[in-house]
Amino acid sequence: MDNNDIFLDEATKAVFIIGVKYRQADINGKQELRQPRDKAFSAYSMARLKLLEDEVICTDEDVQEMEKIRQEIQQAAQTQTLITAIARLFGILIAL
Repeated sequence: MDNNDIFLDEATKAVFIIGVKYRQADINGKQELRQPRDKAFSAYSMARLKLLEDEVICTDEDVQEMEKIRQEIQQAAQTQTLITAIARLFGILIAL
């Protein structure tokens, strides 16, 4: 696997975890998470398409940052912590 594949794999895991945490949230949590979740999902879709282009290459640093963000999303126990991690995911995905 190259860096693009690893990056995309970590991003895929991150958005999956966001979806699970959204489904498990209470009504208030869902209201708070809906917009950040939707933005992250849209950015993920665009990033997947960009990573199919030959000129987009993820660096080792990109991969490390994505792994760190995925771990933050996975470990987030509070809604606000999760929202902060989702915002970081969104930022790295749109930067591609």
